Amino acid sequence: IMWQDVITFHNPWLQENGLYDADTHTVDEKKLMDITRQSMKEMLKRERLNESAVWSAAIHYNTGNIHIHIATVEPQPTRERGKRKPKTLDAMKSTVVNQILNRGEQHQKINELIRKDMVGKKKQDSSLRWKNRDIQPLFLQIYNHLPEDKRQWQYSYRTLKPMKPFIDVLSQKYIEKYHRNEYQQLLGKLDKEVEELKKAYGEGKGDEKRYKDYKQTKIDDLYKRMGNAFLKEMKDYDKQQQQIKRMTESKKQSKRPASFNQKVSMHFALKKMERAFKSEYESWKNQQHYERLQKEIEHHRQEERSY
Repeated sequence: IMWQDVITFHNPWLQENGLYDADTHTVDEKKLMDITRQSMKEMLKRERLNESAVWSAAIHYNTGNIHIHIATVEPQPTRERGKRKPKTLDAMKSTVVNQILNRGEQHQKINELIRKDMVGKKKQDSSLRWKNRDIQPLFLQIYNHLPEDKRQWQYSYRTLKPMKPFIDVLSQKYIEKYHRNEYQQLLGKLDKEVEELKKAYGEGKGDEKRYKDYKQTKIDDLYKRMGNAFLKEMKDYDKQQQQIKRMTESKKQSKRPASFNQKVSMHFALKKMERAFKSEYESWKNQQHYERLQKEIEHHRQEERSY
């Protein structure tokens, strides 16, 4: 089996990125070689051919677009079919584009706007502060409708799907109030990135997917991270509520034993008083009985003397 690949370029795009000189019709071959090597390294790794395959490539100038032919074979074949996974070919293309564009700095700025400038600051800002009173009712409404299992309090969790629209509205209100400028910057950078990707991959139907959803994917990432920031805050709020509840119950329980002890003490005091009264009463009865007995004895003696 021999795998044959072709990497073809739009010459003005190469010139725009500093790899091509239209006047001399020359290209930075060293850079294109390095790019090809990185692309092939990715392909061989993904297809598990890196231990068994060899390849060769050549840069061609014989058409209107500079292109590179690549041939790959296994001297000792390890498979009967030559079909490669679509994801492998996608990864090869991405490697080429990323090596040329070097958009790492722009991607980092986009990520910083999302993760640091917006979501990061939200994590440090309590929704229950007075300045956030306009979002508190929605915050508490969402909190009161979350599942009992707090492990499910994650934006992507299936059981939270019915709550996502409300969480997104909460995030939207917060972004509009505190991060309107950062959000507009983000949209501008995303639009620019889409244009760069469109030029890099072309507008063919198969490659359109590479940039068509790029902007929305990043916006979704912002809302996911912002949503998780709110859900994390709700977890902390729930811990505080549970702690307050435990303290309240503890106070109630501490009062109950005191009341119970008072009742027990009162019970024993009454019993003690009852025994004392009983003892006094018995003593009084005995005394009365003794005196009456004495009188009867004295009366009996007087009757005997009279006889």
